[in-house]
Amino acid sequence: MKYSYIDPNFHMMYWLIQPKFIFNPGDEAFFIDVTYGKQFNKSAVSNSDFWSLKAGLQVAYSKRLSQEGGLVLEGFQLGNSNATFIGISYGITIFSNKNYTVEGIE
Repeated sequence: MKYSYIDPNFHMMYWLIQPKFIFNPGDEAFFIDVTYGKQFNKSAVSNSDFWSLKAGLQVAYSKRLSQEGGLVLEGFQLGNSNATFIGISYGITIFSNKNYTVEGIE
């Protein structure tokens, strides 16, 4: 689920489908992240949707800490208007229950 707030009359809630494809899993893994979302609430703009394509590198620093960065292409349809964005993305992930490494289960 994703929530976007712009002002009191312009806020949208989306359901999401977000598969991530990881190639060469390990300490440095290339990934492609595909996202599609469709608005399910009523707002100043209704029936909007968006899609996103992100490609990047995920780097593991330890068993429970990794970071990822990549290039992002996003498209939005808000009523009769369309918008496309190109950008970069960066994130840090802390795993609470990751009990495996490249070599296998620990």
